[in-house]
Amino acid sequence: MVLSDTHRAWAWHHSAAVAADETGWSGLGLQVRSLGILIPLYSGDSREALSMTAEACDVMGECKAALHESGESFARLDHAGKTDSIFGFSERR
Repeated sequence: MVLSDTHRAWAWHHSAAVAADETGWSGLGLQVRSLGILIPLYSGDSREALSMTAEACDVMGECKAALHESGESFARLDHAGKTDSIFGFSERR
């Protein structure tokens, strides 16, 4: 994910989700799927990350307040906070 190779990241995520499902422990499956939200965030499409988070909230039935707060925080960022930095993560990430 860090290197923005989304194809490999999604392949890893799919394998991890299948393995988690095989354990029969729903909590592990939710944890693995929540990590999938990071894939579009690392690749630069934060709208996709927010969309996936909203879907996860519908499934889990919680975290909508945190999602709303993060959306408001993103809306308040200036242009510099939304662009990538050569020194590391931007405020957007």
